[in-house]
Amino acid sequence: MWFLRAARMVEGQLPFKYLGIPMSSKRLRSVDCQLLVDKVVARIRGWGTRKLSYAGRIVLVQSVLQSVQSYWASIFLLPKKVVKSIDSICRNFLWEGNECYTHPPPVNWETVCRKKRAGGLGLKDLFAFNVAAVGKVVWWVFSNANRLWVQLVHHIYIRGQNWSEYVVGSDASWSWKRICKVKGLLLEGFLRQWQDQLPYTIKRGYNWLKHDEDTVGWYSIVWNRFNCPKHSVICWLSLYNRLYTNCRQIRLGRMVDATCLLCGQGREDHQHLFFECRLSKECVYLVQYWLGRPTREKFNWTVIRRLRQCSVLVRMTLSAPFLGLVHHIWMA
Repeated sequence: MWFLRAARMVEGQLPFKYLGIPMSSKRLRSVDCQLLVDKVVARIRGWGTRKLSYAGRIVLVQSVLQSVQSYWASIFLLPKKVVKSIDSICRNFLWEGNECYTHPPPVNWETVCRKKRAGGLGLKDLFAFNVAAVGKVVWWVFSNANRLWVQLVHHIYIRGQNWSEYVVGSDASWSWKRICKVKGLLLEGFLRQWQDQLPYTIKRGYNWLKHDEDTVGWYSIVWNRFNCPKHSVICWLSLYNRLYTNCRQIRLGRMVDATCLLCGQGREDHQHLFFECRLSKECVYLVQYWLGRPTREKFNWTVIRRLRQCSVLVRMTLSAPFLGLVHHIWMA
């Protein structure tokens, strides 16, 4: 038939792209993933980022920048250089609003990627997410899922061996070695939790990898739904003493006057600016009077932390004005 004669099978060459993913018989290089890094940078350049607050940038990093690599991360382990590049771009956008940032970040990226309950901003640890995503592939092999490639792997590599005790051979392909590496990182979780009790999910794998994070005492005060997000972020920075007060700028080598810009007395550090400055004290008293709790006692973060002893509704209602006050004092 004429349409069969017109169709020709063309022999291709490796590497090639399939559904936007580079396919190669050799080890995946960082150069092969440059397209992924370019996509992340292109998203930033398309935004009017200069007018965004820290809270707005956090939302964009979570929902857009860190989601671009999710499809790639669910297929294979990305090279560490690529993961570091994406982390660097996300960090630069968070603190500066573009892909370039030449100053030391206020808070290290490891702390930022902790859960909010553990003192971070809730951004994803991309390496841990990559391991958890590929863990889904390991789970399919572990549970002997009814998939053609799983049956092929059992026939060629495992050959009736116990998957939990399987050791990859030196003649195995690069991609299979990476899958076995992820199996080693998640093996304890598979044996303890997901084999008999719960099916494996990426979320459960990620939480298991980040299980050693402790809850900070101020979590329920800073991150509650009554607070404006940008107020919470400024308070989060002030709790770590990472706002660029005059004293901090001097420590960073910048030639500025350390005098408080609000009262003109004392050195402007976090303690003075929010709790010892004459203007700040008056603002705190007025907020307390407005809340029906006027007092002239010394005010500090310890007083705010005492709100944890109140009921949930009272704690959320009382903490929101004080966090807003900290934000407005800083903006002033």
